[in-house]
Amino acid sequence: MLVSSEAKLIGALATSSQIQRRFRKRYGHRESISGAVKEAELVLITATSALGRSSLYNRLRLDGLFRYERLGWTEGYGHFHIPESTFQKMRELLARRDHKYAEGYDLGDGPNWRIRVAREALDQVGLDSELLHHGIQREVFGVPLVDNFRDYLCGRIEDTSVSRPSVSETAEAAKERWIIDRADRCPDYAEWSRRQIWELMVSRLENEVPWPKNGSS
Repeated sequence: MLVSSEAKLIGALATSSQIQRRFRKRYGHRESISGAVKEAELVLITATSALGRSSLYNRLRLDGLFRYERLGWTEGYGHFHIPESTFQKMRELLARRDHKYAEGYDLGDGPNWRIRVAREALDQVGLDSELLHHGIQREVFGVPLVDNFRDYLCGRIEDTSVSRPSVSETAEAAKERWIIDRADRCPDYAEWSRRQIWELMVSRLENEVPWPKNGSS
């Protein structure tokens, strides 16, 4: 899991102008289901906690730049409690009945292919699709990128203008707010080499090795 400052930095950079331009380039001139061509703008970013209440997003903000605001909770539906072997059996069942969900996800089929496969398979064998209700809620947060995001997303206005700080501006503000103070309080980072940092990151990803307290291996 990312340490707090790293995770905060990623959450901050997601609001930058570079991400806005990438979104506009990827989705900005798309034909909607109705056939109309619209210039899409990224006006709201949403995020959820891993499980339960978030200890990160509820304090993720940089004054004057952005603020993640609590929106509510998910209802606790999903598929993570369904073993992969069971999910593959569900696909096999749908394949035998020539159901389109068995072959995989196609753009335009709707959200979350795995949930749709599981729900359809449960219906096919007469089981209640409420079995997908695991009951573990996630806290939902959103960060508006423009003041009139609600009107834009609800279709009450067709256009809006989004102007966000650059990656460098956001990173500088994040460094001043989160990094420098922590570096002053925890100066052990100065003992680390780039190679040690890289090796630690790789080992944690591969073996879930805990963070050492200093630069020793």
